[in-house]
Amino acid sequence: MKYSTFREVSAIALVNFVLLLPLSAWAANEQRSCLRDLDQALAKDVFDSVEFSDNVNFRTLTIAKPLAKLAQSPDTQEMRRRYRPSTVDSNLVVEKISLNKLLVKDEAARYLRVYSFQQTECWTIDGVDEWSLQKVYPTMKSHADKTPDKAGLQRGNTYVALANTGKYPIAPQLFNAALDSYLDAANAGLDEAAYKAAGLSLSGQAKRLGNEKIGALLAQGAKSNADAAIALAGFACDQGDYDSKAKCAYPAESIKAWETGAHLGSSYAAEQLAEQYENGLLVSRNTSKALACYKLAVKLGATIDAHAGIERLMLGKGSMAENEVCIGARS
Repeated sequence: MKYSTFREVSAIALVNFVLLLPLSAWAANEQRSCLRDLDQALAKDVFDSVEFSDNVNFRTLTIAKPLAKLAQSPDTQEMRRRYRPSTVDSNLVVEKISLNKLLVKDEAARYLRVYSFQQTECWTIDGVDEWSLQKVYPTMKSHADKTPDKAGLQRGNTYVALANTGKYPIAPQLFNAALDSYLDAANAGLDEAAYKAAGLSLSGQAKRLGNEKIGALLAQGAKSNADAAIALAGFACDQGDYDSKAKCAYPAESIKAWETGAHLGSSYAAEQLAEQYENGLLVSRNTSKALACYKLAVKLGATIDAHAGIERLMLGKGSMAENEVCIGARS
């Protein structure tokens, strides 16, 4: 296995921090010896496989010194309580997957690796699973060098595909890696990735982002994607609680999102606007506006429901005011 970056080597330091053995005070010397052996094994793995750097920080981290003394209880629940995600320089995060597996990644899931350990008299490294996709697929790496936003989207799609196979026990971590990848691409300006990030978070497969963040992601996606606008219209009302019977949380924002969807060519969005105006749900009842929206829906490709809406309003002696439009110019 080849390690080639400062970030990869710093993961070794993280491993040593969370891999703390619950030994009693009388075994302190053996404890230090076990840690030293593990440090040396990890450091040797790096030294044997990486071109040595003149960078002082690189050399220091390569030594793989433990970042804390052993202070663990042998109780399993206590161990799990203390094995919380930790960070170093806000770049790498270590997550305890099980009692003998650690996941190390960066914020954007460009770097993702699982370390496995086994314990006999001491802990020893048992294996390393490389999930850093830009290492596994060289074309993805070259793509990332040119367009980071597209690379993040591709990385996210690949992690989702891998997690959905059902073959890998770290599927939850892969979904989270996909979300981090989409967020990375969204931050780089890719609207499609923003929509996918919001959808994955709302699906329950990845970590749940806050409502404000999800709303912002959907709004970004709705700049160019009618489906994102439709999702935003629903989210403005239910805030992600699909079973909620409460009134719409933000009706004005929901109507605005339906209008955006119609501007982007969605007949469904136009039809939903028509129903809102016909029934006075999120806005005041306005049959003239409703009729205009049903006609727009038909123009955009809607069939049975939109035509039925027009017929229903006309039979009810509804009329459309002169120069009435469903949606004005997009702001």
